[in-house]
Amino acid sequence: MLEAVTFIGKNLGVDEEMLSYLIEDLTSPKKDEKQYLVKLQFFEKGGKLEFNFDFEEIPEEDKSRKDFLLRWRFVGNAKGNIPQIFLTVSNLNYLMGSTLSNLYQTLLRRGRQNSELAFSIYKLLKEYFIVLPNGESLFDIRKIGFPLKDDKLKENFNELDKFLQQLEQYQKKQTDKKAQKEIKEVIKKAKNLIKDEELPKLVAQELSEGIARKIGVKKGQIALWTIVLNDKPLVNLPPYDKVIIEYRTEGFEKEVIEGYCSICGEKKDRVSPTAFKRLQFFKPYITDKIGFASELDMKGFSRNFLICEECFNSLLVAERYMLSNLRFGIGNLNFLLLPSFLLTHDLEEWKGDFSKLVEKLKKKTQNVVDFTGQVRNITDEKEFEKELREMLKEMEEGGIEDRALLTFLFYQKAQSEFRVLGLIEDVAPSRLYQIFRKSNQLSHIASKLLGGNSKDWWLDLTKLYYLLPLKEGDKTGHKKLLYLYNGLLKRDPLDYDFLITQFVTLARIYLTDSLAGTNQERRRITSENREWILSQEILRAGFLIKLLQEEKLLKGVKNLPEVSEMMEVKPEIKDYLLEMKYTEPQAALFLMGYLISEVGKGQYSSGHKSKPILDKINYQGMSWQKVQQLSNLIFEKLRQYDKLRFNEQVYSEMKKLMDKYRGEKDWPLTSEENVFYILSGYAFGSRMSGKKENLEEKEEEE
Repeated sequence: MLEAVTFIGKNLGVDEEMLSYLIEDLTSPKKDEKQYLVKLQFFEKGGKLEFNFDFEEIPEEDKSRKDFLLRWRFVGNAKGNIPQIFLTVSNLNYLMGSTLSNLYQTLLRRGRQNSELAFSIYKLLKEYFIVLPNGESLFDIRKIGFPLKDDKLKENFNELDKFLQQLEQYQKKQTDKKAQKEIKEVIKKAKNLIKDEELPKLVAQELSEGIARKIGVKKGQIALWTIVLNDKPLVNLPPYDKVIIEYRTEGFEKEVIEGYCSICGEKKDRVSPTAFKRLQFFKPYITDKIGFASELDMKGFSRNFLICEECFNSLLVAERYMLSNLRFGIGNLNFLLLPSFLLTHDLEEWKGDFSKLVEKLKKKTQNVVDFTGQVRNITDEKEFEKELREMLKEMEEGGIEDRALLTFLFYQKAQSEFRVLGLIEDVAPSRLYQIFRKSNQLSHIASKLLGGNSKDWWLDLTKLYYLLPLKEGDKTGHKKLLYLYNGLLKRDPLDYDFLITQFVTLARIYLTDSLAGTNQERRRITSENREWILSQEILRAGFLIKLLQEEKLLKGVKNLPEVSEMMEVKPEIKDYLLEMKYTEPQAALFLMGYLISEVGKGQYSSGHKSKPILDKINYQGMSWQKVQQLSNLIFEKLRQYDKLRFNEQVYSEMKKLMDKYRGEKDWPLTSEENVFYILSGYAFGSRMSGKKENLEEKEEEE
């Protein structure tokens, strides 16, 4: 896995373009809200610095946005306890606190005290900041003429002023031992007042609210803050760019030893056991908890995992590139796409254009992850089919990028923890095309048999996410989904009974209104559309089973006789059963489910607010005996609601198929299969009813 990540970094041009790959993106704004960068501007005038501010709109379009963020050097914020030194930040607290002081001290330590950046920061610290002897600093908002409205802010500034006065008094008596002790105590108190970020936070709140009010935007729309001195952004002053890169690779300034790199395997004079701490996001190895070190000794990390500077820089670049370009989301599940190319020594042609090749792989993956999301806004059928043909052509043609193998790294990120949930490795891009093409074929078949647009019946990974009922917050729920994805992507046969159980559970949570706390809750489900959505999902589940059967990816399926073309049922039912290659027992239950939908329509038309017939289905599973009892009840209910005369043929065919299996020992389906195929017939009947109503509405309009 790490080799694949490092490979990405090494082919992005680490030395030449490293800074551009360290740039972070912003979180997406709320709908119809623009985002802004506010520049805190300082001007030298008459030997003093004056304050003002300006703002600039952040572009929405991807490329312009990335260029903008690069121009203002937004590389995110420091994570954890690492001192903040970045000058363009999303959190104003940093600029109001010790960021400038931290950066100034960094420049001094590295012998850059004579740089333009160091001189500029010194002027700002001297004029507008309260700086303690230990380096902690605080922006003195009182000096820019902003009235302090917050009582707590006033109180804290008064307390800080008191500490500073005491400090000044004690410093005059530095030779006095008691005074030296008092100095330390006062510095400690003042430091705590600033260090706890209470004061910087209050200052930032006061300043941001005042500026937002003056420029006429919501405070939340100000996404970035930076500092400008004499019309020169501090981020543009040398050696700021070098400082950023050095800061991110600081693991190699100390704690380096001689040893073998765990990634490239080469022996190096300088390898680090702690550099992983400098990664912002991708931290698959624990390098700070003693329980994970060899011999439970902090020095033991040097035997656990070592990394050379070249590989670390590649990881550093790849980390940000992956988050910007290779991160995908499916529901509440996230994964990174990691391509690794085969026969790289023969592929000099792609090394200069690595990003374009990765972009092609990304697009192919996106087609399989969420095709319907990409074409959601295409309402014209001809336009949709044109877009689909172009996608199929791109997927099929391939190129050098098809010489890659893909790893899907599913993960969970919480604060500093990077938890790998699972890996699906060595997936060929050609497999993505096979899945896409197969889904296209089946979606058109479904559209013909069931109505609606073909994209309504598509089988991409996002649609499959909603076929499995997952509990929100369940730390093991993702395993079921990854099992399904792995089978589909790697052609590993899936357990048929497992899928049936999931689909029956899905139906139960819909029909018992137990959607809260599940992945289904994310959807726009109301009491009016719940049954319609469930019908579509149950029928989609049937097409997933068909796909897996045709690709020989189902295990545990019984070999039973399929339905005959001679069966006497309504043409639309017959076409469906033959296309889906239903066995005789499955067809018998399907017909039963169809008849239940007919009874349900009768009950609803008679004034029932619900369909009591559905209460006769046990969603935990139904034995053969219960199925027989239900078949007898259906006959009575069809007569009661005057539906028998329209469905005698269907009922007769159902009984004929059931009568082939007289005893429970002869019946070949499990109790869960019984429920699933009954529900499949019910979903079909509901769908056909809706289709009929839609046709009637169109005819009336015409």
